[in-house]
Amino acid sequence: TIRSCCRMSRRPCMSMTMAGADFQTIQAAVIAAYAGDTIVVKAGAYTENVLVDKQLTIRSEDGSDAVTVTATSADAPVFDLNADGIIIEGFSVRGLTNEHVAGIEIVDFDDCEVRYNDCANCYNGIHIGNAVEETATGNIVEENYCHDNTRRGISLRDQVSGNTVYNNTCRNNEDGEICIKDTPPHDNIIWANTFDGTVEIKYGNIFHSPEEVTYTYGDTEFTGYVGNYYTGYSGEDGNGDGIGDTPMSYGTYKDEYPP
Repeated sequence: TIRSCCRMSRRPCMSMTMAGADFQTIQAAVIAAYAGDTIVVKAGAYTENVLVDKQLTIRSEDGSDAVTVTATSADAPVFDLNADGIIIEGFSVRGLTNEHVAGIEIVDFDDCEVRYNDCANCYNGIHIGNAVEETATGNIVEENYCHDNTRRGISLRDQVSGNTVYNNTCRNNEDGEICIKDTPPHDNIIWANTFDGTVEIKYGNIFHSPEEVTYTYGDTEFTGYVGNYYTGYSGEDGNGDGIGDTPMSYGTYKDEYPP
């Protein structure tokens, strides 16, 4: 019996493997899939660069501790998202990747979701960018661990707008935990992230929750806006609500509600 690496289901709500739909590589499953399919990757270590050029959900069966995907070529992302509405969930993503090549990359596409991944040993862990105006919007980068990359953990560049970067942890990245630069991005929402190191913020966005949220600090429940946690923040929390009394400043721009 050949143990397949992944299974494809056109009924994602059902735990079943379709006849004739087992594959030895993730890329082979992507090629065979139809838009709207779900590809479930079984535990193991895979060496490939995956070009996803249709709207698919690709997720690990047992989480990022169980599935590692390492780049074959340093010239391409480990996961290159080339369609709207792609979901990549639950992988350990590893380089090496060359300069300006991320582990997971979204360039000129909208409404993708990248979540629960562990990205390391790449140039940037996760990158959103665009070459065409009014693209790369509505993407969600959520609960990823980006660490030990040769440049940055998360990168937003060019004119990207309307994306959400939420509840990620970035640490030990050589040149910064997050980078937002180049021609002005705007209306990206960056909140509840942990930036365990330096940040490079060149343009203004929304650096706190889009609306007030209810949260617990210590044993007390509070309601208010929540920003991002920075190890470089040195402000006080006089009223004990878990939010700093002064903004975290990066020059012209600032996070008004650093926890």
